[in-house]
Amino acid sequence: MALQYFGRILMTLHLLPNLRAAASPRVVTVLSGNLLHTALNVDDMTLDKPGAWGGIRSQTQVGSLTNLALDRLAADPANASLSITHDWPGAVDTGNAYRHWNGPSLWAPLPLTALLKPIYWIMGYSLDETGQRHLYLATSGDFGGRGPKVESMRCQVQKGPCLRSLETPRRSVPGREPMEILEPFL
Repeated sequence: MALQYFGRILMTLHLLPNLRAAASPRVVTVLSGNLLHTALNVDDMTLDKPGAWGGIRSQTQVGSLTNLALDRLAADPANASLSITHDWPGAVDTGNAYRHWNGPSLWAPLPLTALLKPIYWIMGYSLDETGQRHLYLATSGDFGGRGPKVESMRCQVQKGPCLRSLETPRRSVPGREPMEILEPFL
Protein backbone atom coordinates (compact mmCIF):
# COMPACT_ATOMS: atom_id res chain seq x y z
CA MET A 1 0.00 0.00 0.00
CA ALA A 2 2.93 2.31 0.71
CA LEU A 3 4.27 2.26 -2.84
CA GLN A 4 1.15 1.50 -4.86
CA TYR A 5 -1.03 4.11 -3.22
CA PHE A 6 0.73 6.50 -0.86
CA GLY A 7 3.89 6.89 -2.97
CA ARG A 8 1.94 7.39 -6.18
CA ILE A 9 -0.45 9.98 -4.75
CA LEU A 10 2.26 11.78 -2.76
CA MET A 11 4.40 12.13 -5.89
CA THR A 12 1.39 13.50 -7.80
CA LEU A 13 0.64 15.99 -5.01
CA HIS A 14 4.26 17.19 -5.00
CA LEU A 15 4.18 17.66 -8.78
CA LEU A 16 0.89 19.63 -8.77
CA PRO A 17 2.50 23.12 -8.72
CA ASN A 18 4.62 22.23 -11.77
CA LEU A 19 1.69 20.57 -13.51
CA ARG A 20 -0.56 23.59 -12.95
CA ALA A 21 2.10 25.80 -14.58
CA ALA A 22 2.58 23.49 -17.60
CA ALA A 23 1.14 24.24 -21.04
CA SER A 24 -0.60 20.87 -21.41
CA PRO A 25 -0.55 19.20 -17.97
CA ARG A 26 -1.40 15.51 -17.70
CA VAL A 27 -1.30 12.83 -15.06
CA VAL A 28 -1.45 9.28 -16.43
CA THR A 29 -1.19 6.63 -13.76
CA VAL A 30 -1.27 2.92 -14.54
CA LEU A 31 -2.62 0.51 -11.96
CA SER A 32 -6.28 -0.46 -11.99
CA GLY A 33 -8.11 2.38 -13.65
CA ASN A 34 -11.84 2.69 -13.13
CA LEU A 35 -11.78 0.01 -10.45
CA LEU A 36 -14.12 1.01 -7.66
CA HIS A 37 -14.77 -2.36 -6.13
CA THR A 38 -17.96 -3.11 -4.23
CA ALA A 39 -15.82 -4.69 -1.49
CA LEU A 40 -14.18 -1.31 -0.77
CA ASN A 41 -13.71 -1.15 2.99
CA VAL A 42 -14.88 2.42 3.66
CA ASP A 43 -14.77 1.98 7.44
CA ASP A 44 -11.06 1.06 7.39
CA MET A 45 -9.64 2.72 4.28
CA THR A 46 -6.01 1.92 5.12
CA LEU A 47 -6.79 -1.65 6.26
CA ASP A 48 -5.32 -1.07 9.73
CA LYS A 49 -7.84 -3.15 11.68
CA PRO A 50 -6.94 -6.75 12.59
CA GLY A 51 -7.84 -9.21 9.83
CA ALA A 52 -8.43 -6.47 7.25
CA TRP A 53 -5.19 -6.97 5.31
CA GLY A 54 -4.96 -9.60 2.58
CA GLY A 55 -3.41 -9.98 -0.87
CA ILE A 56 -6.52 -9.59 -3.00
CA ARG A 57 -8.26 -7.25 -0.56
CA SER A 58 -5.27 -4.91 -0.46
CA GLN A 59 -5.05 -4.82 -4.28
CA THR A 60 -8.73 -3.92 -4.70
CA GLN A 61 -8.49 -1.40 -1.86
CA VAL A 62 -5.41 0.30 -3.36
CA GLY A 63 -7.03 0.47 -6.81
CA SER A 64 -10.20 1.99 -5.40
CA LEU A 65 -8.30 4.43 -3.18
CA THR A 66 -6.20 5.56 -6.13
CA ASN A 67 -9.33 6.20 -8.18
CA LEU A 68 -10.92 8.15 -5.32
CA ALA A 69 -7.78 10.24 -4.73
CA LEU A 70 -7.38 11.06 -8.42
CA ASP A 71 -11.09 11.88 -8.61
CA ARG A 72 -10.66 14.32 -5.70
CA LEU A 73 -7.69 15.93 -7.44
CA ALA A 74 -9.62 16.23 -10.71
CA ALA A 75 -12.62 17.79 -8.91
CA ASP A 76 -10.46 20.49 -7.28
CA PRO A 77 -11.06 23.80 -9.14
CA ALA A 78 -7.32 24.58 -8.83
CA ASN A 79 -6.68 21.56 -11.07
CA ALA A 80 -9.22 22.44 -13.77
CA SER A 81 -6.50 22.62 -16.45
CA LEU A 82 -5.12 19.16 -15.62
CA SER A 83 -5.97 15.98 -17.49
CA ILE A 84 -5.95 13.15 -14.94
CA THR A 85 -6.26 9.60 -16.25
CA HIS A 86 -5.99 6.32 -14.35
CA ASP A 87 -5.65 3.30 -16.60
CA TRP A 88 -5.66 -0.46 -16.21
CA PRO A 89 -3.51 -2.10 -18.87
CA GLY A 90 -5.18 -5.52 -18.69
CA ALA A 91 -3.19 -8.73 -19.03
CA VAL A 92 0.26 -7.76 -20.30
CA ASP A 93 2.92 -10.31 -21.19
CA THR A 94 5.90 -8.63 -19.52
CA GLY A 95 7.94 -11.78 -19.07
CA ASN A 96 8.48 -10.96 -15.38
CA ALA A 97 7.26 -14.37 -14.23
CA TYR A 98 9.92 -16.06 -16.37
CA ARG A 99 12.71 -13.71 -15.28
CA HIS A 100 12.11 -14.56 -11.63
CA TRP A 101 11.89 -18.32 -12.15
CA ASN A 102 14.96 -20.10 -10.74
CA GLY A 103 14.60 -23.36 -12.64
CA PRO A 104 12.45 -26.46 -12.15
CA SER A 105 11.39 -27.35 -8.64
CA LEU A 106 8.64 -29.33 -6.96
CA TRP A 107 6.48 -26.19 -6.66
CA ALA A 108 7.35 -24.63 -10.01
CA PRO A 109 8.23 -27.22 -12.66
CA LEU A 110 7.49 -24.65 -15.40
CA PRO A 111 7.78 -20.88 -15.38
CA LEU A 112 4.45 -19.20 -14.71
CA THR A 113 4.74 -17.47 -18.08
CA ALA A 114 4.44 -20.85 -19.85
CA LEU A 115 1.11 -21.43 -18.11
CA LEU A 116 -0.14 -17.90 -18.77
CA LYS A 117 0.87 -17.78 -22.45
CA PRO A 118 -2.50 -19.18 -23.71
CA ILE A 119 -4.33 -16.50 -21.71
CA TYR A 120 -2.16 -13.80 -23.27
CA TRP A 121 -2.91 -15.20 -26.75
CA ILE A 122 -6.65 -14.86 -26.12
CA MET A 123 -7.02 -11.69 -24.06
CA GLY A 124 -3.59 -10.26 -23.42
CA TYR A 125 -1.61 -7.37 -24.80
CA SER A 126 1.99 -7.12 -25.87
CA LEU A 127 4.36 -4.65 -24.26
CA ASP A 128 4.35 -2.63 -27.50
CA GLU A 129 0.55 -2.35 -27.66
CA THR A 130 0.35 -1.46 -23.98
CA GLY A 131 2.97 1.24 -24.47
CA GLN A 132 1.06 2.62 -27.46
CA ARG A 133 -2.17 2.75 -25.46
CA HIS A 134 -0.52 4.68 -22.64
CA LEU A 135 1.22 7.02 -25.06
CA TYR A 136 -2.22 7.71 -26.59
CA LEU A 137 -3.63 8.52 -23.14
CA ALA A 138 -0.70 10.84 -22.46
CA THR A 139 -0.89 12.75 -25.77
CA SER A 140 -4.46 12.56 -27.10
CA GLY A 141 -6.74 15.57 -27.14
CA ASP A 142 -9.58 13.23 -26.16
CA PHE A 143 -8.24 13.38 -22.60
CA GLY A 144 -7.46 17.09 -22.42
CA GLY A 145 -4.56 18.96 -23.85
CA ARG A 146 -3.75 19.93 -27.41
CA GLY A 147 -3.29 16.51 -29.04
CA PRO A 148 -5.44 15.09 -31.84
CA LYS A 149 -9.02 14.04 -31.05
CA VAL A 150 -11.11 11.13 -32.25
CA GLU A 151 -14.43 12.89 -32.85
CA SER A 152 -16.57 9.75 -33.20
CA MET A 153 -15.52 8.46 -29.77
CA ARG A 154 -18.38 8.20 -27.27
CA CYS A 155 -18.01 7.27 -23.64
CA GLN A 156 -20.74 6.78 -21.07
CA VAL A 157 -20.00 6.57 -17.37
CA GLN A 158 -22.32 4.53 -15.22
CA LYS A 159 -22.35 4.75 -11.46
CA GLY A 160 -22.34 1.36 -9.80
CA PRO A 161 -23.53 0.51 -6.28
CA CYS A 162 -20.13 1.19 -4.73
CA LEU A 163 -19.96 4.76 -6.05
CA ARG A 164 -23.57 5.40 -4.99
CA SER A 165 -22.78 4.22 -1.45
CA LEU A 166 -19.87 6.66 -1.27
CA GLU A 167 -22.14 9.55 -2.26
CA THR A 168 -24.36 9.18 0.81
CA PRO A 169 -24.07 12.02 3.36
CA ARG A 170 -22.37 9.70 5.87
CA ARG A 171 -19.46 9.22 3.46
CA SER A 172 -19.32 12.72 2.05
CA VAL A 173 -15.51 12.78 1.88
CA PRO A 174 -14.36 9.38 0.65
CA GLY A 175 -10.68 8.77 1.08
CA ARG A 176 -10.17 11.52 3.66
CA GLU A 177 -8.34 9.20 6.07
CA PRO A 178 -5.57 8.21 3.60
CA MET A 179 -5.15 11.86 2.53
CA GLU A 180 -4.72 12.89 6.18
CA ILE A 181 -1.85 10.41 6.45
CA LEU A 182 -0.09 12.22 3.59
CA GLU A 183 -0.49 15.73 5.09
CA PRO A 184 2.79 15.72 7.09
CA PHE A 185 4.74 14.91 3.91
CA LEU A 186 3.40 17.79 1.83
